[in-house]
Amino acid sequence: MPRRQTTIRLTESLVDELDREADEQGITRSEHIRQILSERHETTVNAQRLERIEDRLHRYEDRLTDVESRLRHQEHQHPQERQSVSRRVIEWLK
Repeated sequence: MPRRQTTIRLTESLVDELDREADEQGITRSEHIRQILSERHETTVNAQRLERIEDRLHRYEDRLTDVESRLRHQEHQHPQERQSVSRRVIEWLK
């Protein structure tokens, strides 16, 4: 892809930090800055994905709490059905 030059002003300490990081990776400062800028999109996508996973986890936790409550209630009403209910819960969670 063709490149276009752009100019930005940075503090000396930031340039020094970027240079150190680039040296550690064996790349130029410009390449390091391009990598940082490219990764910003990946970070956003990963954050959105993590948020969706957390939402699903909370829904599963809520469902599990509900199932546990139902199971305790069922066990108190029908102790002899405990094993049957436990199997249904395990199947439901799969």
